[in-house]
Amino acid sequence: MCEKGQFDFSASSRNTTSVLLVLGELNLLRYHDVVEPVARGYIVDFRPPHVTAVLRERASGEEWSVDSWTR
Repeated sequence: MCEKGQFDFSASSRNTTSVLLVLGELNLLRYHDVVEPVARGYIVDFRPPHVTAVLRERASGEEWSVDSWTR
């Protein structure tokens, strides 16, 4: 549950992905590409839902979550 006036996880991941896309357009992401956000947790599997932005390392293909959630 978000505090009043705070973004939810979905809006936060969209904002983070948007910032990463702008950084990519400015050629500031030398070793990574922005890929589709990843979601986990659904009501049916009893885990809380969460979405995060993702970067993929060009050399290895390894994916990294970029999450602004601080807790």
